[in-house]
Amino acid sequence: MNALDRGAKGKFWKRQIFWTLLLFPLVLNAQSIVSVRYSPESSNFLGHLMYFSKLDFEYSQIVFHKNRILFHPGIRMTFLNFHQGNHIGYTDRYGVPPSQKFMAFGLVPGAFSERLFDKVPVYLDESVGVDYFPKKFPNKNGKNFNIILEAGVHVTIWKMVTLGYRYSHVSNVWTGRINPGLDSNMFSLGFIIP
Repeated sequence: MNALDRGAKGKFWKRQIFWTLLLFPLVLNAQSIVSVRYSPESSNFLGHLMYFSKLDFEYSQIVFHKNRILFHPGIRMTFLNFHQGNHIGYTDRYGVPPSQKFMAFGLVPGAFSERLFDKVPVYLDESVGVDYFPKKFPNKNGKNFNIILEAGVHVTIWKMVTLGYRYSHVSNVWTGRINPGLDSNMFSLGFIIP
């Protein structure tokens, strides 16, 4: 594949992601959930601390709600800020300069929540998706596409506000020359829109 073919393929995927993000809210006529999640620090899969702060904005729609199970696929935007070096030499190891910023567009087709109690609206959350980084993460030896695996809990307040915790793992599954992985403990705030 020559450079022109690669360029055309990249433009095709960028257009696909753009139209998916734009049209997704119009496809399904259902309850929506708008969420923001934040993690001040992240680690890699070995547990080494990395100074990445992570911010997620997610829009999902409840397309299936039966018994205790909710199915709510969504789209998201992710912002990562690598704001300083650290003791394990992340900058030297992966070539990411301090103050480097990343942005990603995500699709989360597999998002489920299960209500744990009858009287208290506490839910167990699980989701699987993919993030697309316009520039390879964390550098040219990584990949544009990374897998998202998440699990957590949330509680619904007043039937319209959600508060929760989410453990988030991002990885290129060793499809790149390097795969540092990114694990984040995220706190979430969401709003349910009828």
